[in-house]
Parts: sequence; structure tokens; C-alpha cells
Amino acid sequence: MPYVKANGLNVYYEEHGQGEPLILLHGGTVSQVMWSQHIPLLQKHFHVVTPDLRGHGKTDNPYQQFSYRAMAEDIAAFIDVTGIRKPHVCGYSDGGQVALELAMHYPGHLRALVIGGVFNRFTKSYYLAVGRLGFRGPGDVDTEVTVANSSGGYIDWLRSVHAPSPNYWKTLFVQLSYMWFTPLNYSRSDFRHVVAPTLIMSGDGDVFAQVEEAVKMFRLIRGSELFIAPGCDHGFPLSRPGLFCEVLTEFLQRRRS
Repeated sequence: MPYVKANGLNVYYEEHGQGEPLILLHGGTVSQVMWSQHIPLLQKHFHVVTPDLRGHGKTDNPYQQFSYRAMAEDIAAFIDVTGIRKPHVCGYSDGGQVALELAMHYPGHLRALVIGGVFNRFTKSYYLAVGRLGFRGPGDVDTEVTVANSSGGYIDWLRSVHAPSPNYWKTLFVQLSYMWFTPLNYSRSDFRHVVAPTLIMSGDGDVFAQVEEAVKMFRLIRGSELFIAPGCDHGFPLSRPGLFCEVLTEFLQRRRS
């Protein structure tokens, strides 16, 4: 199992395929296992690298703190220490937010940017959606609500995928709650720093990161492109992995060096 030391973390990651490097950043509460359906499709075209973000999966978090900026610093350090040169970076949900911050603060570290399920700001719809998962505020998570409103073996999956212990997911949720209730406070200047070719994706039925947020960022990032997936919610990459990979691959192939 490959690990590297980056930004004070033991970062777990996997690699598949050959070609131009493509780093995939998973969503919050999950791990790089999120990309298991996508790797067989993407490794035909790219050298796919899938790290676990801090505190997720098999990557530790000795600081027990989360922020999108800190995780962007983690990925910048990961790119440096692994020697991956100018990768494409694709992130979804929390991973998309991390990728966006990477592009804002480390523009020289990536060749192209693909982000989905991301925010310009947290909206009323977002707070209602996380509330249905039991997130009530910073440090305040009702995991009984999480269990009651979850389906499809989600809790069993959380117990199996995160390394420290079967109930670590409850600690992870509390730690994430601070980040999920911290305003993003992006400025127009922040978006002007995004100079990599950028694709923004959104499901048309996403109640976490609504289409309107994707459109706003499309207007703020010069030269960016926008794809709206019909009939999809926040789980668009998982419910339609073939479509997600097709759109991602077509965009990146137009930017081959």
C-alpha cells in the first residue's frame, strides 16, 4: 500500500494506467474508493492517481482539523513529493472545493481543473441538506439522524472504509462539521487566480451545490466551461459514472500537451 509523507500527513494513494497524470479528489466522508467505477474508464487515457484526503480512508489527520485551504496545501505537497508534473486535477464535492482552492493558491501545480458539486458560497439549500444528514452546526452532529436518513448500506460502508476504528466516522463527522459551517468568503480576485483551463460540472437536481452556484463560478472563472448533467443530484459521478468520465475525458483530451 503506497504512502507518502506530505504536509505532515501519511497520505495513502493508488495509481492506475499510463499517460498524462490525472489526480482524482473524492468527496467528504468517503475515500478514494469513490472512484472505483471510474478508474477502469479513465486509466485507458490517463495515469490516474487517487489519494485519500486528510482524515479520510487510510490517510491520517494528526492535527484533527479540516479546512479546504489546508487540504489544498496537502495536495500541493503531495504533488511535490511524488514528483507528479503538472497533473490534471479533478475533484467532486469536498474534493472539488479542495481542487478549486488548489487552483486559486497553487496555480503552477496543475495543468487543467475539473470541479463538480462545488460552491461559491453556502446557500440555504445547502444548510437544509446537511441538516438532514444530522449536521446542526460547528461541532454539533446528531449521528442518530445520520443513521435514520441514510440508506443503501452507507453506515456499514463508513465503518469499513475509514482506517482507525468502526466508529471513527462519528469523529470524522464532528471534525468535518467545523469546515462545513465555515463561510467560504471567496472574492472575485480569488477566482481571477484560477488560470488553468477549467470545467465546472453540476447535476441539475443537486440540492447541496445548486446549479446556480455552478453558473456563478462559470461567470467568475475566465474561459471556463460548464456542463449540467440532466436528471442528476449531488451523487452525479456515482449514479452516472460513464457520463461523468465521458465529459471529463473529452474536456481533458482537448487540452493535451
